Order: sequence, then C-alpha cells, then structure tokens
Amino acid sequence: MYSEKINMLIEMAIADGELSEQEKRVLFKNAQEEGIDLDEHREEVHNTINYFYFSVDSETFKINTA
Repeated sequence: MYSEKINMLIEMAIADGELSEQEKRVLFKNAQEEGIDLDEHREEVHNTINYFYFSVDSETFKINTA
C-alpha cells in the first residue's frame, strides 16, 4: 500500500521501542509529500506497531514495551 520508503521509515522509527516527536514529524512529512491521507497513515503506523507486538498509548503515541 505504501512505498518502500514509507515502510522503511516506519520500521526504523519504531525499532528502538519508542516513537519520538521528531520521528513522528518525519513520518508524517514524508507521508504528506507522497499524498497519503494523514489519518490513514496514523492508523497504519498503529497497525505496524501492533504487528511488532508493542502496545501503544494512544494519547502520547509512545510505544510501551512493558
């Protein structure tokens, strides 16, 4: 669905177990440049995180590994 670049950015952003504000900005900036709906993109990031067995605090969008 997404370009290889976007998929790679998502995987790199969540690799350390935390999605920082800077990582979020990079992800959404690149998604916007590719014409991806940002709400759809946010959902895809959540789905990718869940795929990697992390739980997400939807308020802060921080990955909880505990």
